[in-house]
Amino acid sequence: MQGKKPPYLRIRSAADGAKRYSWEPNPALARAGWPTVPLGLNDEAAAVETAERINELVAEWRAGRLTQIPPLVLGMKRLADPIHARRRLARPPAVPGTVGWIVERYLESDEYAELRPHSRRSYRPYMDTIRRLFGDQPPAAVSARVVKELYKSMRVRTPVHAAKMIRHGRLLWKWAKSEGMVAANPWLDVQVKTPKPKVPDLWTPQAVRVFVETADEMGWRSLGTAVWLNEWLGQRKGDVLEWRRPGPGAPLRVTQQKTGAVVVLPVSVVPKLAARIEADRAWWAGRGISPTHLIVDEVTGQPYTDSVFRNRFEAVRAKASAPDKLPMIADLDFMHLRHTAVTRLSEAGCSIRQIAAITGHTMGSVLSILERYSIHTAKLAEGALLKRLAAEAGEAADGQDGGEGEENGW
Repeated sequence: MQGKKPPYLRIRSAADGAKRYSWEPNPALARAGWPTVPLGLNDEAAAVETAERINELVAEWRAGRLTQIPPLVLGMKRLADPIHARRRLARPPAVPGTVGWIVERYLESDEYAELRPHSRRSYRPYMDTIRRLFGDQPPAAVSARVVKELYKSMRVRTPVHAAKMIRHGRLLWKWAKSEGMVAANPWLDVQVKTPKPKVPDLWTPQAVRVFVETADEMGWRSLGTAVWLNEWLGQRKGDVLEWRRPGPGAPLRVTQQKTGAVVVLPVSVVPKLAARIEADRAWWAGRGISPTHLIVDEVTGQPYTDSVFRNRFEAVRAKASAPDKLPMIADLDFMHLRHTAVTRLSEAGCSIRQIAAITGHTMGSVLSILERYSIHTAKLAEGALLKRLAAEAGEAADGQDGGEGEENGW
């Protein structure tokens, strides 16, 4: 299994080599009425996802935010709970030589296994869609015309997902061709029109303040800390959740999961960031806990899973964007903090190299972000005009020796 196994996830191997997954409560949870939930055969990604979502409910129940145990349905039915966890039914093995068989082989390949967990999770829905649409057909049946019709039908509804579908189809067929399973790649014949993404709003200082205050009020101090720090540091969410708690005055050291870039962040030079970290340390110490990570789930005292953090963030955002607070927060995502940090550093006069040293971006990526955001900020425009004004004032002072036109201001 790639990554850390969720609590209570059990894996058993059958005599034929198949793996059977289930979520099994500890004795205390079982006595309280939590049932064992079968999670199917051979689908590790689905089992891990479902186990994490059940654990979210357990955490909510332990914290008193659920008054009763959700009606978890046994067998092959879906979980009937507020999170609507997805279940994938165990499929019979695909017929060799079909598209479904190719998908299965790819999902079992070293190439897929070596992807980072986030990438595997993002690839999986598109592989499942290809298997659902073409699984029982031979690869030759998936012609360029068929792929173009698929793209055309998807693009009407969801242009972004249509473009991603073609990219994942290309990737799958490229792998299959390298393995001698297909002769050509029809997905390459489709001209993808990537939709121009909407440039989202940046986090304003007011938005950060209101979100942090709301998170603290709701008892999710960790969410406030994550936003408070990341508006300055601009890291990816997965890396934020892996931050190790630094000693007093020590820097944050981050090895970024996506690129392997090592970033050292001397947060102590920003007093309000250092103060927040120390306040968090005191908060946990008051509960007799010394977490190893900086962003820690208040319910479990352990690092967040991606799904729990996402659900908590959405809950705080919903309350913070209420009409009596700051409605604009409804349009902000955690990932926008990364671009916000780049933009604010640029506005402060930092060089591209300095910005990259903090966020871990390549310098080309920093430029790309600045093209999307910084070019439009009033603060940069004002700074540019003031610089020109100062420069021309200096030139005028140097030329005050009786030149013509001075009385007209030229």
